[in-house]
Amino acid sequence: MKYSSLRERIRGYEDAYRIKLPRRTPLIIRVDGRAFHTLTRGLVEPWDVDFACTMDKVASDLLREVSGAKVAYVQSDEITLLVTDYDTYETQPWFDKGLQKIVSVSASIATRSFNTRMSYYSDSPRDEKRIYADKAYATFDSRAFVVPREEVCNVFVDRQQDCIRNSILNLGQTIIGKKAIHEMSCEDIKNTLRLRDSKDAWESKDPYWKYGRVVTAEGGTHPAPVFTEDRKFIDKFVWLLHEEGQYSHPESLGCLSPVPEAPEPNYPEKVDIKTVPMKESTKKTWKEKGRPLRRLPGRPINPKVNK
Repeated sequence: MKYSSLRERIRGYEDAYRIKLPRRTPLIIRVDGRAFHTLTRGLVEPWDVDFACTMDKVASDLLREVSGAKVAYVQSDEITLLVTDYDTYETQPWFDKGLQKIVSVSASIATRSFNTRMSYYSDSPRDEKRIYADKAYATFDSRAFVVPREEVCNVFVDRQQDCIRNSILNLGQTIIGKKAIHEMSCEDIKNTLRLRDSKDAWESKDPYWKYGRVVTAEGGTHPAPVFTEDRKFIDKFVWLLHEEGQYSHPESLGCLSPVPEAPEPNYPEKVDIKTVPMKESTKKTWKEKGRPLRRLPGRPINPKVNK
């Protein structure tokens, strides 16, 4: 391929990796803290309120700055964001669904927001172990991908299962000890905590820590429901609500009347079919070519219904 200028040649190298995700499809963006197990060492265990509040604020900033963002799910040091671009026919996707811009800008927003907000808690007098101010700035990585609308809730189910597993491990490491829970399953840890003291039982802890948090532009932050039991919570952000109050996928929400089945076609009981004999000219041609004479397949001529 010939290029008329240096600029066009260099732009050709760039365009080879200019990936765009499919339009009018749910977009999932997940930002994750880089090396946060080292960065957050010294915070309150098993769960630090200041750190959790900071992550919730980061999710709010992402919801505000990402065009089309509907809901964010926060657990540990990661945020999962649902973004749609099909609210109307005129809705434009964020950065035209360009993958590189989506992941780079979303990671930048999270990094800026976290470092700005977490600095408020760096000199908290209630915990002498807080050494966040002496460490390097936090950074986030990001990934983005599209999924079918029917799979969006399953993405959040997957992340919530990871949240549940992390919350059990964090509680077990704090109360039982890291060495003691080595090679123990999550169920074994829960049973050990329950036998140790009812107050230490994982089941007695706040859902805010057990199941993560959801952040919406309208409703603020609150504990996440168990997505396997309440799939409608996520589905209502995925499927469009029309003016007449009907969602575009009623069965997924389980609260609307099912789509009526199509009526059976009214076929006639009997149709008189007449066959068409082979034309004389066609017979002559077939004889010359040595083809066997046969009757042409019949086709209906003026079908009449026998009543």
